[in-house]
Amino acid sequence: MPSGLCATLQLPPSFLLLGFLISIHFGLQGWMLSNLDLDLPFLAFFLFFSFLFFLSFYTSSFRSYFLYWGCGSSIRYLLS
Repeated sequence: MPSGLCATLQLPPSFLLLGFLISIHFGLQGWMLSNLDLDLPFLAFFLFFSFLFFLSFYTSSFRSYFLYWGCGSSIRYLLS
């Protein structure tokens, strides 16, 4: 049984998928409508870490994985 935020609030696993699809929708909509010149690797990076972010709410092991590895690599990517 997952022990993340969804399990604490007694939310079904479909809530995780719904949140991920909503983040993809608004992320792609903002990317297409923005005047910024965002390239494809940045979009793939955003989608990957938004998936890890919502997955971290559902499983505690992925939450620690996201915090220790995901945040560190995202900071390294943004600073490079």
